[in-house]
Amino acid sequence: MTVDNETKNGYHPVQNGDNITAGDKTKKQMVSDEEAYRDDQLKQEEKCCCGFMQRLASPYLFGVLVCSLYFIQAAAFASNGGGVLSTIERRFQLKTSELAPFLIANDIMSVILVLFVTYYGHTSHRPRLIGGGGFLVGVGLLLCTLPQFIYDTPPQFTSKQVGMENNTTPSAGGETYQVCQIADDTMGGESHEVCTEEEERNSGSLMWQVSWIIIGQLLTGIGTSPISPLSVTYMDDSLKRTSTSVYVACMFISSSLGSLCGFTISGFCLSINADFLKGTVFTTPGEPNWLGAWWLTYAITGVLTIAVSIPIMMFPKKMHPKKKEADDGLEKEGQEQNGIGSLYRLNAHNEGKGICASLKGFLSAIRRLVTNLTFMSLILGVCAFLFSMMGGFVFMAKYIETQFSVSAAMAPMIFGIMMAPGSLFGNLIGGFVVKKLKLTKKGMARMVVVLKPFSLVFIIMFFFIGCENRDIAGITVNYPTSNRTTVDLPNLNANCNADCACPSDYTPVCGSDGVTYATPCHAGCLATMEEVLGGEVDTMNVTMYTNCSCITGVDSDGVFHHTAVPGECPKECNSLVPFVALSMVSALLATIMGNPGFMLQLRTVHDDDRSIAVGFTSLLLRLFGFIPSPIVFGSAIQTACIFLQSSCGKTGNCLVYDIVHFRYTLMGLTFGFECLATVAFAVCYFSIKEDKQPEAEGFQPMQEVNGRDGTTFSDHGEDEDNDLELEFKQSGV
Repeated sequence: MTVDNETKNGYHPVQNGDNITAGDKTKKQMVSDEEAYRDDQLKQEEKCCCGFMQRLASPYLFGVLVCSLYFIQAAAFASNGGGVLSTIERRFQLKTSELAPFLIANDIMSVILVLFVTYYGHTSHRPRLIGGGGFLVGVGLLLCTLPQFIYDTPPQFTSKQVGMENNTTPSAGGETYQVCQIADDTMGGESHEVCTEEEERNSGSLMWQVSWIIIGQLLTGIGTSPISPLSVTYMDDSLKRTSTSVYVACMFISSSLGSLCGFTISGFCLSINADFLKGTVFTTPGEPNWLGAWWLTYAITGVLTIAVSIPIMMFPKKMHPKKKEADDGLEKEGQEQNGIGSLYRLNAHNEGKGICASLKGFLSAIRRLVTNLTFMSLILGVCAFLFSMMGGFVFMAKYIETQFSVSAAMAPMIFGIMMAPGSLFGNLIGGFVVKKLKLTKKGMARMVVVLKPFSLVFIIMFFFIGCENRDIAGITVNYPTSNRTTVDLPNLNANCNADCACPSDYTPVCGSDGVTYATPCHAGCLATMEEVLGGEVDTMNVTMYTNCSCITGVDSDGVFHHTAVPGECPKECNSLVPFVALSMVSALLATIMGNPGFMLQLRTVHDDDRSIAVGFTSLLLRLFGFIPSPIVFGSAIQTACIFLQSSCGKTGNCLVYDIVHFRYTLMGLTFGFECLATVAFAVCYFSIKEDKQPEAEGFQPMQEVNGRDGTTFSDHGEDEDNDLELEFKQSGV
């Protein structure tokens, strides 16, 4: 093409390699794009609250911030809900059955607010509601840290216990310490506690201190309710339909990765002493009186949540598009009706106008869902499945710590490793199978029903993968020196320690006879002796309890008789590795079934009921899954406790569990609710009818409809008419 022809056609060549075209149409478009962010070109609802944020007001930046918020929220739930649970239980001397209030407070507030937020939130300033909700979540998490700074840590976690210290100088002459306090004869050798008013106040369960955590969790529940539904619809209004689906996928991935990160955070924080800001710490990890920094997980996640939420609030009420798309409006209309964002907009079939018509449509939609056998059986199956999964998720770190004698800092990290394959690959594999095989409703239900029995087999195997109880004198076995063969356990009193006023603590020592004793006092030890081990550089003072009247036998070296060393006696158990490996496969299988299960929720209801079905499902899952599960599991696990902490006549947290009973209880409940889920999924499968015509054919049999004048018409249905109309428009007819 020559220059004259280019000029004739209204175009000019690009000069000096500039990336600017000189066409009038292109110039006009550039000016439009360049002035798009000027205040005089924007509507009031498209302006950011801060001028410097206007050029950053991009849906992609908003998506990054919201995905970061999802990531932090998932990390907070994993670290605070499961990772530090056993430490909170010990710190506040709570029974396992008493943990439910601050575990379910979040979900209770979400149940109350989710429908209102979903229904009325879309007409409000959504970024401010999302950012404000995130800010409230951060404040709630920070509020949970207050007990650490308002109240003193119980003395059993702050006093120095005689144990093992590195790089210290041994006591001169092997100084001994009296550990068995001889009781007065008038007391009959029993310990009679005389408690002060302060000791009375701090004895038993410290639920009044936990009230700050409960209030913080209530605020967290209020803050989380607008984040999910409003962020999806806001992005759906700002992006193309295909981009919204990618955004939703990023949300799920962020949540999965956040959970893994949360367990890592909790493990790191629990390796730090809770009172590291208050002064010198005398205990070391691994000692019975070690208390990890449970509050630090709340502080870290709370600060990060607030930092991410503030920029979200600065986005405009409505995102201004960077480019004007020339279309006839059909694409936008299709996005609003069929896009993923429509699932988070409540559509109550408003056949009229006003509140009464809206309420009538809402109740009609709920009635259609409740009477839909396929949908209800599917949702009840998901509720039973989540009931079992929630119990395992909350108490699994505690189970690993108790069952396999793992430290509180290491248990959540192991749990994170168990969840990793499912979190990273489960949903991807499930989605790939559904798409590759082009599964219909019947096919997806068949996939769930076929895979579910394998999960039951894995749970049955967990019954046999575990450890046996340690031999603890007076708790799991009788005292070796006891002449009585039938003694009701637990019973820490024996003839060998009858003259000792022993405390009701649990600072175990391992006797030379291979039996664990609750305290040196209960072992009848009268003194301690320190011995230096190691070379000139690395020295270690080992404390040995001596003259223990309850311990029988002779040490292997023949030097010390009736001795004990700090800590529980080791018991051989090689079940941890098989347990972790099997749990990884089980978690992967469970998440693979998640994708077809979610798709079934959308395909088993009418198109107009999908948005209400999502909100209704969220409500049922919380009412019958997330909320009651910690209550039931916590109460059941408490029955496995065989030795409670006690002070001033009040009992607190569990110090020793019957780990065999613990294993059977946890796995038994899980197996029972998984069986209910399997039955419900089977009902869902058999209630689905196969389509008579394949979807690929695109047509349904015509139905004859008689008009008033007797004329016969052929009805293809509303969907077919829309398809034909679209084909005519695309062909230019």
